[in-house]
Amino acid sequence: MGCDVKSAQLMTDALSLLDKSLFDLCLLNISLGDSTGFEWIEKVRAIAPSIPLIICSDDDRESTRQQARQVGIQAFFTKPIDFNLLITAITQPNKYSYV
Repeated sequence: MGCDVKSAQLMTDALSLLDKSLFDLCLLNISLGDSTGFEWIEKVRAIAPSIPLIICSDDDRESTRQQARQVGIQAFFTKPIDFNLLITAITQPNKYSYV
């Protein structure tokens, strides 16, 4: 699986990347340096409403998972991540069910 990966530590940098390029997928943590992942998701949805979003987080609270479901996250993984499941979520999104 060949990938061209871009990364950002801050929401402002991530949004700048989205303005410059088209992406097939966004993989994000709930905590970014200058915002929460949910604030970032709202902004991403405004720019690229159909882009699949996968959360990888150390926050395993049910309230966080519920919020992720409400904003239409494709998948939610708790760290440490099972990379086989992550690859399945990326390559076969219809086969993968929300965690």
